Amino acid sequence: AKHEVRTGDVFYIPAGRVHAIGKGIRLLEVQQSSDVTYRIYDYDRLDFNGQPRELHTNLAVQALDFQVYKEYRSEYQENTNTANLCLDTEFFTVRVVDIEEPIRRNMVKYDSFIIQSCVEGECKIRIRSTQDEVTLRQGYSCLIPAAIADYDMIPATPHAKVIESY
Repeated sequence: AKHEVRTGDVFYIPAGRVHAIGKGIRLLEVQQSSDVTYRIYDYDRLDFNGQPRELHTNLAVQALDFQVYKEYRSEYQENTNTANLCLDTEFFTVRVVDIEEPIRRNMVKYDSFIIQSCVEGECKIRIRSTQDEVTLRQGYSCLIPAAIADYDMIPATPHAKVIESY
């Protein structure tokens, strides 16, 4: 099934679900680290030596989820000046943070690094313990170590939207 996408759409694609990203789509892909990808079709792409890349059809068949689901989009709240829960899986959590004024994010309790990825506008991230600051512009990401994951997010434009993953 083909799904037309709109800005802000979220699709959760667990292991075993066949998917492809269409031409002209810019996205942020959050995933658990894995060394396994089963390529079942490759659009006739070539590797660095000009050869077709290896397909893994036999292995893929054993791992595929053949169930068809009614809906593949994930629904989430879009409230301003808060972190809106988008996905909470056993492997990672994703929140959409849409800010127009400074907010504090104390994430130390999660004992995980935090990745902030700016998708609209720009904001500053200021670490509370050191006052170190970085400007996060649209299209850029910042990894915040777990030990210092208590910080303020300060919009540098009238509006900024950041995807928070941990």
